[in-house]
Amino acid sequence: RKFLPTEVVELGCGGGFNLKLLSSNGFQARGYDRSTAAVRTATTAGLTAEECGDLRFDWSKLALPSGAGVLTCGFMEQLGRDWGLLFGRLLGHDGVVLHIEPFAEMYDDSEMDRLALRFHQSRGYLSGYLAGLRLDPQVQILEERRVRIGSAFNDGFSYVAWRAK
Repeated sequence: RKFLPTEVVELGCGGGFNLKLLSSNGFQARGYDRSTAAVRTATTAGLTAEECGDLRFDWSKLALPSGAGVLTCGFMEQLGRDWGLLFGRLLGHDGVVLHIEPFAEMYDDSEMDRLALRFHQSRGYLSGYLAGLRLDPQVQILEERRVRIGSAFNDGFSYVAWRAK
């Protein structure tokens, strides 16, 4: 809870696993996903979720309440290099953003990491985003950490928390 306020919006919420966890821990949680089936699963479970379309290109159905935390967990990886519009929208938000994702920039030069990075690149996973955050003068990185759990193919639970300055 160090970085998240009482309200959290999850992008790419899927069937609502994180929404349920957040709600059961006292957060007001709302999720968005482009999958109709995923949103139906979440809402059937009593969670607040809405279909939003493809957030790489269209933000018209998305609401980010002032001060709300934004969570992504395995969502950004799917954007590859198409994260610019999303980043611009998040940069205009006044809350903390927490990404739990595989970041290519966090792999080191060990044999396992070289293989993981090759897998990451072959799948077209998120590329250049963390480097962009680190270099952007409008971004304050609050914490970043490589967690080193996942699989031999993907270190999918590392995180970065940031906010616009």
